[in-house]
Amino acid sequence: MKNSIITYNKNGKRRFILTSMFGIGSEDDLISQFETYKNRIPNTCIPIGRDAGGNLVCLNLSKDKYGNVYFWDHEEELMYEDGKITLNDLYIIAETFHEFVNSLEEENTQESESDGYKVKKVWVDPDFLIELENNSDQ
Repeated sequence: MKNSIITYNKNGKRRFILTSMFGIGSEDDLISQFETYKNRIPNTCIPIGRDAGGNLVCLNLSKDKYGNVYFWDHEEELMYEDGKITLNDLYIIAETFHEFVNSLEEENTQESESDGYKVKKVWVDPDFLIELENNSDQ
């Protein structure tokens, strides 16, 4: 699953590269990730993975839309007060975890969709930056 391409809709087709899935007893542990993001994502969700830019893949655990998989864009988080983001503010990737796993595509490093684009501005999530710094020693 690592470095797989995922597609979702946000004013048209958008893609991202899934760089990690969170596990149990691993460095990217589900519980530690939940604790890190619990006031930043909807309280019905648990983060289950991350993309190359520090955005999250979240699994909804509420009765309404149970099992739906969403994309959480950390840059859009700045538009909301702490604890005010809802499921409607995330982007649905799949209606079930099974559908999510089946939607994974292998990354083709030969193709570059970013050719001709230039970076105008970069914002790095502070919690993601701490994780990067902590993992750079390994």
